[in-house]
Amino acid sequence: MGCNHCLSSCDSNGQHMTMEVFEHALSYAERACITAGAVLISGGEPFEHPQIKEILERAVKTKRTLIITVATNGTKLIDDKSLYNWYKSFLSRNARVYTQVTNVPKYYPRVLTLNERYWLSKLKNCVIVTEESEVPLYPQGRALENYPADEYRTRGPKCIDTILMALQTNVRTDYELIHQMVIKLHKFCVPRINIDGSIAIGESRLCPTIGTLDDTPEKRLDAIRRWSCRGCKEAFCVMANRTPEVLAVLRTRDILTGKG
Repeated sequence: MGCNHCLSSCDSNGQHMTMEVFEHALSYAERACITAGAVLISGGEPFEHPQIKEILERAVKTKRTLIITVATNGTKLIDDKSLYNWYKSFLSRNARVYTQVTNVPKYYPRVLTLNERYWLSKLKNCVIVTEESEVPLYPQGRALENYPADEYRTRGPKCIDTILMALQTNVRTDYELIHQMVIKLHKFCVPRINIDGSIAIGESRLCPTIGTLDDTPEKRLDAIRRWSCRGCKEAFCVMANRTPEVLAVLRTRDILTGKG
């Protein structure tokens, strides 16, 4: 929809994740989420994927019990009654699938009507977000062009938790790192697996990648610990300057307890 707050500046480029890459991504999630975890299926708009039914049916068949959340703007479900009915039935059969519908009037070119929100609210485990305060702006992508700096409600880039956790713990692989993030920080939005199987530690599609699903877990962890993107435009991105002094501060800042 060309939403003006998009941190990714997604466009309709006709590209979709293949089922093969999705299978690989689920295996990655299963290995990382040892005792608990979640998979967030996002986009763009996930319901534009021509195989979204197969994707969701496969997602609920993971060997480990993963919570599945689908992030959508809801418009495809409203416009396609057949898809809506299928998804409603699918949700009734799968208690661990949740839906987040985000449609904030200030940001979205198409605003859902009260009647449309009513039908979406009938979906099991569905949360509808319409308040601006519930959608933080990030100074990336299209949002960077459309909003002044004082409107960004963030304290750091999306990658910061992953990097700090990697620097502060003695984990040996990125699988162990993700498990620690899930258990101790309840973080589920990152890392992000892109449609080509590459992996980023920021949520935006504009974020550079640290490797691919085919790399070894040790190599991916090493890439996270060495990361220096310098892509964010705001001064709050402390990772833009990885001098010895900054690294010393990062290693003493305790994100697990809030101290430091």
